[in-house]
Amino acid sequence: MTKKLLPIPQVPVRVAAAINRTSQLAINEAISKGLYRCAPFTVPGSRRIFSEVDILGLRVFFHLSGTGFDHKWAGDMACHVRTWANSPAPRGLRLVEVRFPCNLSYPAGIPIFEDENGNLVDFDRNPPKADREMARSTISIAVDGHLEDIRAVFQQLIDQGVIAPVHLKSTDAAPDYAYDVVKEVQKS
Repeated sequence: MTKKLLPIPQVPVRVAAAINRTSQLAINEAISKGLYRCAPFTVPGSRRIFSEVDILGLRVFFHLSGTGFDHKWAGDMACHVRTWANSPAPRGLRLVEVRFPCNLSYPAGIPIFEDENGNLVDFDRNPPKADREMARSTISIAVDGHLEDIRAVFQQLIDQGVIAPVHLKSTDAAPDYAYDVVKEVQKS
């Protein structure tokens, strides 16, 4: 049986980049060009700190834009996935995916949940409509799968010594994050 990994703590952009197997520069460019508009707020001179759901948004953005989607559209979809993942699910339900009809009839996506019995349901606890019933195809983002992978990569980076807990002297102010990159990721 696979061990269930816990949510990861807040991390700086360098760790978010390592988890997403991209560069800090790529993340900063996507943010500064307005392609990825839901990045955590920061002020000049301070680090941008990412939550697990922020890293999910980045993962969706880089996946979609890396497979040929328009970067602005990929950014919008990623931000909607991030918003759904950050929103409270109805009682007894767990968000597992967000579906985007290709005709953009639901630009914010359609959340799909799993109930207590393992059934997929929509927000109203009804079985989700199949693509053929909606007369359109959809793009599905597996939120639960991406979060599990983000947690697994985070643990793998710790095991490889790429990221490590931040150790501060008692005179230092506590940071907003607990891990940082301590060595470069080995490229395969």
